[in-house]
Amino acid sequence: MTRTDRYIRIDTGDGTYSLLDRELDEAMHSRSGAYDEALRKHVLPSRALEVPRATARVLDIGFGLGYNILALICERALRAPSLRLEIVTIERDAEIFPHLADVRFGDDRDAVYDNIRTLANRGIADGPGYTAILRLGDARQTIRHVDGAPFDAVFLDPYSPAKNPELWTVDFFLLLRALVSDEAIITTYSSAPQVREALCEAGFRVGPGPSVGGKREGTLATVSGPIPKLTAEALELLRDDPRSTPYRDPGLHSTREMIRAGRRDEMRSRRAVKKDRQAP
Repeated sequence: MTRTDRYIRIDTGDGTYSLLDRELDEAMHSRSGAYDEALRKHVLPSRALEVPRATARVLDIGFGLGYNILALICERALRAPSLRLEIVTIERDAEIFPHLADVRFGDDRDAVYDNIRTLANRGIADGPGYTAILRLGDARQTIRHVDGAPFDAVFLDPYSPAKNPELWTVDFFLLLRALVSDEAIITTYSSAPQVREALCEAGFRVGPGPSVGGKREGTLATVSGPIPKLTAEALELLRDDPRSTPYRDPGLHSTREMIRAGRRDEMRSRRAVKKDRQAP
């Protein structure tokens, strides 16, 4: 694999580095700390390491530099050494993979990260207590070919809804609903109202996720698992705000602009209805 000039290395506050996608003008991680974000936004709030079974299945949407998987594997060794992990991760852009060669931590994480590189190169990696499989392609399609028992946790970590709306739609979340157990927890850094509303329409209840590095809170979603609740005020705002209008992608093949345009149209209709109701 050869490098392109699409991605630029950026340093983050915890000593790990991230990448800036020049095509989307967006970084993959918080500048406060890329690895710290993976641990505190995804691994710990997902409760994947607290599953009361011998094996936990985790779906990672947005492999990137592999930090979510790295943090999960490292924390398993510390917190749940008897637990076995079955991990499936999805990534659309193989142009990222050459940048994995530069990642160094200077501690025990380096040995695990060697296997993350193997995963990117071969599509599969095994280590003490875990197996990981990489699916390359558009998650809307590759997710349909994921087999096995329901997932116990999902790390939803694509680019932001504004830049990558196809992975934040009601229709994509309905696919996720069919793949997870009722107790599974979905973690994401986004607290956008359209994301929370889409999750609710897909059959999940939502709650606040951790705030990391000074950034606003994320979102947790589940059917019946243990997550914090939104306040009554927050729920009322979510229901009433036209900005909560979710992205939709009924055929799961629409372009980004089509998805954005559909939401804009629905928002206009929703605002018009709200205005009529408020008229004397």
